[in-house]
Amino acid sequence: MANHIVLKTGNNQAQPFAEQALLIARSHKDKHNEAKALVILGLISNYEKNFTTSQRILRESQELFQDVHDEWGYANATMALGSTFWGDEDWVTAHLLSQKAYAGFQKLGDRYFQSVTLRHIGFTSVNLGDSTNGIAALRESLLLAQQLHSKYEIGWTLWRFAEAARRMDNSIRAARLYEAARTIFENIGTWWHEDKLELEKILSACRVELDEAEFITAIAEGRAMTMEQAVAYALEDQE
Repeated sequence: MANHIVLKTGNNQAQPFAEQALLIARSHKDKHNEAKALVILGLISNYEKNFTTSQRILRESQELFQDVHDEWGYANATMALGSTFWGDEDWVTAHLLSQKAYAGFQKLGDRYFQSVTLRHIGFTSVNLGDSTNGIAALRESLLLAQQLHSKYEIGWTLWRFAEAARRMDNSIRAARLYEAARTIFENIGTWWHEDKLELEKILSACRVELDEAEFITAIAEGRAMTMEQAVAYALEDQE
C-alpha cells in the first residue's frame, strides 16, 4: 500500500521528508530506518521514470534489510524493485522479483501483500504472453483482496484484469472493467488526476477497437456495476 500512498500524494512533498529521514538514519548508523527511507526514495525515482536510479536505491535497501534481518522489509523492497522494470518492459526480471517477494510475504503470513504481489505476478505473466497463469494469479489476488475487504486492492486488481482483457483482444470486457475500477476509486476517494489522464488514454485506444455503440454500451455497463458485480464479472471466464 505504501507504493501508492507515497506516489499519489506528490513526489515534491514526499521527497524532502524521505531525504531528511535518510540523513538522520545514517547519522545514527541506523540501518533499519535507512533501508525504509531508501524504499520511499526508490519509489519516487520509479514514479519519475528514473528507473536505473530507482533500481540502484532499492537494491541498496534490500542489502540493508538483509543486514538487519528484516524479512518483511526485504520482501517489500523486492516487490518495489520488481515494479521498476515495468517501465523498461523487462517483464522477465519484473516477474521473477514479484515471485520472490510473494514467497517472502507468504512465509510471513502477510495476506495483504500476498494479494498485491499476486497481482504483480498476474500482470507480468500476461505481459509475457502467459495469459492462463496470469489470469489465475489475478483471480487469487482478487479473492484475497475481497476476503480482506480492501476496496483499494479490489480496484487495482480489476484494473489489471482490464489490462489482461486488452492483451487478449477483448476491448469490450476491458472497457467495462476499467470503468468499474474507476468507480471504486472515485467512491473511496483515491482517484487522482494522473489516473484520469491514464484512463482517458487507455479508453481512447479501446474506442478505436470498437464501434461507437459497443464502446458507449460497455462504458455504461461498467459504470453501472456494483463492486460485487464487478468482482463476479472479473472472475468469470473470458468471453
